[in-house]
Amino acid sequence: MNQELGTLTEGSYYLFLVSYKATSSTTVSMRVNDTQTNWGLNLGYKYFKTDDTWRRSHIKFQATGNPITIIGAYLDSGVSKVQVDGARLYKISESIYNRIDNEEGYSGDLLYLKYPYNSFNEILGDT
Repeated sequence: MNQELGTLTEGSYYLFLVSYKATSSTTVSMRVNDTQTNWGLNLGYKYFKTDDTWRRSHIKFQATGNPITIIGAYLDSGVSKVQVDGARLYKISESIYNRIDNEEGYSGDLLYLKYPYNSFNEILGDT
């Protein structure tokens, strides 16, 4: 996967959410890169194991004002088909950015409940 999303507001905070599964067990990386730095500036990344179960992952990052690209890549050798679904990008506040992965309710499945697939607003408000 290699998808350029265009320019995001410099200094603003974002949350990328995605659901995924694969046809066999493998390790995949998902990155958000600043495309104006020749792929040199990695704004955020996650490594995750895949199998044939739908799972979720997220990346939080701060935009540089340059176009960004979402990149997915295999780390393990072998053949596997990775399916991606429900990829979405939210602009979030600095307060929420700092809570993600640091406070209860802002990681794992609880984070996804705040940002359901059919809504582009945080359910519980941005406090």
